[in-house]
Order: sequence, then C-alpha cells, then structure tokens
Amino acid sequence: MRQIGDTEYSEILNHVRLCSQTKSDISVLRSRLTSCISDPINVSPPPFVNALCLLPLKEQVEEYNDKHSIVETTTLIPGVVSHEEVPESLISSNDRDCAGLSRKEGLVNGARGIIVGFSWPNGASDQAKKGNLPQKVHVKFHESCVGLVSRVTINDSSEQEAVPIEPVTAKFYGKQEVTLQHTQLPLLPCWAATIYKVQGLSLDAAVIDLGPKMFEDGMVYVALSRVRTLQGVALLGLV
Repeated sequence: MRQIGDTEYSEILNHVRLCSQTKSDISVLRSRLTSCISDPINVSPPPFVNALCLLPLKEQVEEYNDKHSIVETTTLIPGVVSHEEVPESLISSNDRDCAGLSRKEGLVNGARGIIVGFSWPNGASDQAKKGNLPQKVHVKFHESCVGLVSRVTINDSSEQEAVPIEPVTAKFYGKQEVTLQHTQLPLLPCWAATIYKVQGLSLDAAVIDLGPKMFEDGMVYVALSRVRTLQGVALLGLV
C-alpha cells in the first residue's frame, strides 16, 4: 500500500473504497480543497508546483495541457504531418512517455519528466530541415528510479542526468500489400492526465478534480489512492 506511514489517510481511503466514508472523512478531505474557505490549499509552492493534475475527462486534460503549452516557455520544433507545420516537442515542459520503452527501467506509459535537451543528427546544434526529428530527446524523469541504466549526463557543464528517448517507428499493413509507416517521439505533454490513465502510478503530490464530472464508481478511490500522503493531496472539487 502506498500510504504506509499515514494511518489517517489509509483509513480514509479504506472507507472510500467501501463507500463507507464518515462525516469526519469528508471533513478532512474538504480541508484539502483549493477553495476551502478557512484555509485553502495553495498549489503554487512545493509539493504542488510540478504536481500532476488528475481530471475525470479526456477533454479536460486536453484543455489543461493546451493552456500550459501556451503559457510555459517552449521551443517549437517544426514537424511535417500531412504537410502541416506542427510542434513536435516542447522544451522545458512536462511530458510523459506514451510508449512502453523499457518496463525494467520504468520507461512506461505514464512516466513523467522534463525535457532538458536535444541531440541532432551529425552533431548539429539545431534542426537542419523542417520535419527532421531529433536523434534523441533528453528527459529528466521525476522519479529517480526511471531509466537508471539508460541515464546519461548531457554535457560536462551540466549536472542534470537525463534519459535519452529516441523516435519510434510503427508500421501498419493494409490491403493490397500497402504498408504505412509512422515515426514519432513517444512523448506527450502531461501537466494533466485522466484518472483512468494513472492507475498504477504512485505520486508524492497531485492536484485532483473530484467534482461533478466524475462519472464512474471507484474513480474517487483510484484518484486519491495514487497519492502517498494526505499532505500531497490538493482538491479542485469534491463530489
């Protein structure tokens, strides 16, 4: 169980899991609301400054990530998709690994980190031609155990250790021996994720929406139980 050492939170989660939460449980959870009248939770400082936001709906997640993509300082790398220019990577942004690259190293769907650099073909310092992908994207993952074997130091002047992520090619076979090939970096912007997507993750902190858009039994428990301690929980809403 993730909540070893936080007995109060463990008991609340057990009650929520069995749908037998008490008035005391609800009162404690309400104290974690960012809109709490008496003492609202501030999500600006640690541990919430880089915390993942857990939302019920995919549409909410997309809107949240889009807003942060605009606000955050980014470097746009033009890519070619149907001859349209699109940003392929966001530097200094929160991203998640959307393909299981190495389960032994924790490089799985849902692993989160910060892009800290790029490596270009032939030692180039930047994109040579529109549509070219980096040879590697260097990601410093939030969990120190992720990518221990693959981790490298980007350069001598940097103490940041990062994991090199390379483009992945998928092939699709259609009728009449037609083969389609798609190459992309297995990374997605991830300031927020759906509650469904984070099943299995353990988080030190999370900002969670448990408001009226919750649509399925068990979602409240899944969301709350991702976080190791009550002090790591900030609630945007509570059903």
